[in-house]
Amino acid sequence: MKDLRRFYEIDNLKKSWKWLNTSVKYDYKSYFRNLYKAYALSNEESIKDLRKRLKDGTYIPSHSTKVYIPKKSGILRPFTLLSIEDQIVYQALVNIIADKLLTKVEGNYNKVNFGNRYNGPKATFFFKDWKKGYSLFNRTLIKSYQNGLTTTATFDLTAFYDSIDHKVLGYILSTHGLGDDFIKFLTDCLGKWTCNTGEGLYHGHGIPQGPMASSLLAEVVMHYVDEEFKKSKLPVKYLRYVDDIRLMALDERGVKQGLLALDLLSKRVGLFPQPAKIDIHEITNVFDEIKTISQDPEIREAEKSMSAEKVLNKLSKLTKGDKINNETQFKYLLNIATPSTQLNNKLLQVLNKQQHLYEPVLRYYESLPKLSKRVSEELVHQIKTNNLYEETTAMYLRCCLNRIHKDYYDDIINICLNYVRIIDTLRSPTLRSIILTWLLCDLKLTYIDLERLLAKSSSWTIQSIIGEIKKDHYGVASYQELINSLLINDSSDVALSAAYLCISNDLKVTVEKNTINPLAQIPLSKLGKIKTPIYRNSTISDSLKIILKERLPECDWKRLFGRKHPKCERQLFMCRSYMQTDATAYFNQLDVFNDLLLDSLYKVDNQLGSYTLGKIGSVLNSIRLQTLYPKFYKLCDIVHNLRLKSELSHPLEKSTNKYTRRLRFAEIKRNKKTMKEGYLEVISKVNALSQVPV
Repeated sequence: MKDLRRFYEIDNLKKSWKWLNTSVKYDYKSYFRNLYKAYALSNEESIKDLRKRLKDGTYIPSHSTKVYIPKKSGILRPFTLLSIEDQIVYQALVNIIADKLLTKVEGNYNKVNFGNRYNGPKATFFFKDWKKGYSLFNRTLIKSYQNGLTTTATFDLTAFYDSIDHKVLGYILSTHGLGDDFIKFLTDCLGKWTCNTGEGLYHGHGIPQGPMASSLLAEVVMHYVDEEFKKSKLPVKYLRYVDDIRLMALDERGVKQGLLALDLLSKRVGLFPQPAKIDIHEITNVFDEIKTISQDPEIREAEKSMSAEKVLNKLSKLTKGDKINNETQFKYLLNIATPSTQLNNKLLQVLNKQQHLYEPVLRYYESLPKLSKRVSEELVHQIKTNNLYEETTAMYLRCCLNRIHKDYYDDIINICLNYVRIIDTLRSPTLRSIILTWLLCDLKLTYIDLERLLAKSSSWTIQSIIGEIKKDHYGVASYQELINSLLINDSSDVALSAAYLCISNDLKVTVEKNTINPLAQIPLSKLGKIKTPIYRNSTISDSLKIILKERLPECDWKRLFGRKHPKCERQLFMCRSYMQTDATAYFNQLDVFNDLLLDSLYKVDNQLGSYTLGKIGSVLNSIRLQTLYPKFYKLCDIVHNLRLKSELSHPLEKSTNKYTRRLRFAEIKRNKKTMKEGYLEVISKVNALSQVPV
């Protein structure tokens, strides 16, 4: 429990929030710019609330939103958008891992491994400056060549992040001394985050691409590879930058020995090399070798530090005919380039000839306050003709927003109007978002249209566009009604974004406080929009809905259970987890929940008599319980008898003297109707009793 407790300590959660804000992964942060502002309104109070739920065991990770970005090959790279609280939780988990690994991996830095170097627990930034490691990697490669290691090969892994097996990851973490409960919590979260929203296809492998935390988590697996390769003691120089591995040796045989060892080692941990990228060759120009090492495409400089003239000069050296020879350097140059008309026009040629470089080119254009007529014409042409990939179209439309030349503004609006007619068929949440943003800015959506479109949109899409809805679009009354309707959204990100707009626009809160999403209540309370205390609904109804696949009528579970409520919440919450993973543990947990429920039921219904908590078997012969609550009695009897057969309870079943056994998932399914009827009966009677005056 020590690692798990350290994970949800308030200081660790605060540190996570700080490191999310100082992350240099600007592309990832751009998906959540307004959401970060909303969370910052009351981040201290929100983190305390998050910590309480983590400690109580009632925190529920959300499904992620997936964005699929085309690579040069045409294959899609998944990009994972996590909720704001999941980002904090993920980073907090990885903070604990980073501290555990720090002393163990330190000896490899700048010798074997040159990327993703943890900065330490007190640093402003989570990682050290990538440029220093990248530069040293290149210098080490050159020095190795000068020392006679003239034969080389690269070793690249296929879909590295997506292939990391959760069991393998858990095993490696356990060898570093991390506790089983910590590892289980992490892998349970990863299972939720690597599954696409609403699909329910849980993979058991993969880590989210996009969040900074994943870069460190990937290092856990790669450090294992580093250490195991060192044990081979082969006459091969092994250099690694993130997941790009470079082998150098005196001759081809040495390199092949290294490749064989790496191939077997990667297969041992469930990873696979890309055969097409393995190229054994003699080095003729060592500086050409540097070009093949790629940096993280999301990391870019915040400052423009190179003149356009210098960039153009360097670009001409990088260009051979219509081809960019060193794409890594090209991307870096655009990140730091000071804009100019000449450079703007030069990049149009690149966009035409090498369309896969659209990301760095569009990022560059986004740094311009306005796009020229010539650039606007070309971008509109690309949107109309290069529209196979929805994510590419979304990026072009995003680049044009508030920048397009006036002569091409109507072209963009017409494109968006055509897309909105088929918006239900679009897979990309970002394309949906930017289409709606364009049409909102141009007042092309009626209030009824907007309500309909929001009802069909994902939570990420909604939170990304509600800031574009203005009071003067639909009038103060309608705007206030819309924002209030979003305060009660099940998605914390949507409700929090709505709370931010409610506060910044000084709107009245017109919905009942106890219907407002709990995370949204925190800033609203802090700034006086609603009265304290914060009211968090019981999760018991939600847990029953997930278990039964049907929502039962509301019940005041907090009032019924009193001080036992947090324990009861956790008990049923664990049932949710076990219903898909461990049927035996599921029935044991459910039996305890029923025991707690009976104890509370006997207190509110004096017709039942007395009850001793922990003695559920003693009342299963009660005539009163059978008469007053026949359906709940049946449920308790079935669950308790199954628990007695469970190998987690006793070695022998007393009534038969047979060995106890693992319970079956079919038994969960078979008793679902009984469970529903039993809890419905309790809810109905408890609600009726609450109406009787004392």
